[in-house]
Amino acid sequence: MDNDVKALIIAVKGGDQSAFEALCDRYKPLIEASVQKYSSDAMTAEDREEMYQEALFILYSAACSYAFENGVEFGLYAKICIENSMLSFIRSYNRHNRIRALSLDGEAFDSPAAHDDFLQSFIDEEQAALLVTKISSCLSKYENTVWWIYASGASAKTIAERLGADEKSVSNAIYRIRKKLRGILSDKL
Repeated sequence: MDNDVKALIIAVKGGDQSAFEALCDRYKPLIEASVQKYSSDAMTAEDREEMYQEALFILYSAACSYAFENGVEFGLYAKICIENSMLSFIRSYNRHNRIRALSLDGEAFDSPAAHDDFLQSFIDEEQAALLVTKISSCLSKYENTVWWIYASGASAKTIAERLGADEKSVSNAIYRIRKKLRGILSDKL
């Protein structure tokens, strides 16, 4: 890991606002690309700004929860956190728009855009469910437990404490999980 990034993360964890601003500058292309990827023509400038602010918040959360010993580069960790956040934002945005479309005149889909958003949201939810099923089916029960705790941002040490397991066992499980998931994700791409 780049020593500058490491120093910034440590400073952010210590509450240094200027360090967070420097981290934001460094990861601005990642944030902008994620917002661009998940925004749609139906969104207003205000919606896009809200997405951008959400991405900034998630970058801050990622810096605060990042564990240096987990072996994942911070950039990848931040990207995963931001992408997951953008997906959640879009689901919430689409749900809100469906409710608004329903309340206008009792019609569920008062415009083609609302219909397309509903279909895309449904497809996204189905794809996420299939991916979760695929992940769960390729991992052992122990690996599944470790994975979902790890995916929430916990370190191997924290997972070991929570499960009453040996930290080395958890680290080995994380290694096996990452190897299996690389295989799954490369099949999807």
